[in-house]
Amino acid sequence: MPAPAVSGFNKLRLMLPAPAARRKHPHASAEHPAGGTSGYEGGENMRNILITVMMIVVVVLLFNSVIAADSTGTQARIKEQGSNANTRIGELLEDDDK
Repeated sequence: MPAPAVSGFNKLRLMLPAPAARRKHPHASAEHPAGGTSGYEGGENMRNILITVMMIVVVVLLFNSVIAADSTGTQARIKEQGSNANTRIGELLEDDDK
């Protein structure tokens, strides 16, 4: 019996090695083949935690430089404007007493 004709794509597929079997996670179960309960690989969870921690650090640094800076931060400017407003109100009240 003659061999069946093989198209170009199938020839290429036959020449390539078979894909390696996917390694199972050590804690894999029938319900969660990747292991654990989340369905994610362990490395991806660590990556998400790392990104979250880095974002929190960036927010803290921005807060310290924008809001809580000694003389140029928002907090200092609000205090300065509040003092100016209190002084101006005091002057207006003194003018009314005269």
